[in-house]
Amino acid sequence: GSFAFFAFAAGVALSHTFMAPTGLGVYGGKAKLLYLAGSIPRGFFTDSAYSSYQPAYPPGLALLTSVAYLVAGGCGEWLTQIIPVFATALAMGIVLASGECSIWTSILICAAFAGEQALTVSTYYYAEPFVALLVILGWSRIRNNGHSLPGWFSLGLAGLFKTEGLVLLFAVWLSMLICASRMEGEKSGARTLPGWWMRLVLAAALPLAWHAGCRIAGARFYDYASVWEIDIDRLLAAAKYLLKIAYLEPWRFEFAYPVALIIAIFSVMKKARTCFPKTMIAAASASLFCLVAFVWIYSYSRASDFEWHLWSSAARLLWVPSLLVLMECSITLGRVRENCAV
Repeated sequence: GSFAFFAFAAGVALSHTFMAPTGLGVYGGKAKLLYLAGSIPRGFFTDSAYSSYQPAYPPGLALLTSVAYLVAGGCGEWLTQIIPVFATALAMGIVLASGECSIWTSILICAAFAGEQALTVSTYYYAEPFVALLVILGWSRIRNNGHSLPGWFSLGLAGLFKTEGLVLLFAVWLSMLICASRMEGEKSGARTLPGWWMRLVLAAALPLAWHAGCRIAGARFYDYASVWEIDIDRLLAAAKYLLKIAYLEPWRFEFAYPVALIIAIFSVMKKARTCFPKTMIAAASASLFCLVAFVWIYSYSRASDFEWHLWSSAARLLWVPSLLVLMECSITLGRVRENCAV
């Protein structure tokens, strides 16, 4: 399935050169500027002339593009576009290989990667494929072993590709902490809390260092207000739109969010709590935490066309957390079938 996706998505991506805004600006354009300049240009973080490159955005994909230019010995806007396609196909392969390989779960997972959101981020040069890949890699390491520092480090690296990667890191950390009594072998409470905080600090260190350095250099996120300037009207509008696409148009994410809500409801009922594995509860909780956090982030948006901002980005944001739910459903289904066979 992942090979077929790669062939199809690569064909779509190579049907054009870099597209605006991410290809020509935020990632591809920024990489070309850095490559041709040989360093960071003077005033890059403060001069509004560089605003189309969004200097404060995490540098992950721009740096990978720069490495590709160094290897190739020049800037290209065609074959370079395969980079995020490869990341998406690899993430798809990992999810398919992690759980039950029945025809139904395979179709469900393939649909999640063949939908509009996945094709958009893969073929228009977005950073979300790398966020998905790093989150899936990290989750596969920590889902049964919350001590895995490589797993937490992988989750943290997602924040170097998208700021929302930090939201995903915190959501996974919080959901795993809530389920710590199971993950830590029933050793919950104050004895394990310092270790959990240390994992979060180590995982978030690099992306937070990037943001701190950008702030010191004078960079800022364009069209976003300060953290104390919440716009209630935009918060409500964002909540309405995200709830709409998550629950009134659930096929966009293969019904992951309704499933996550059902799991969360059952998990708070003592008699029904044992119906779901702790890892499934953690994945469902993380996706719901992300939903709330993204609504909160949109309340700081000062985009002149807020409706377009929501339409163009909300589905992309919700796509990555939904993959965790689908991955856990696939793994759980496989174990149920194995137990039934025994």
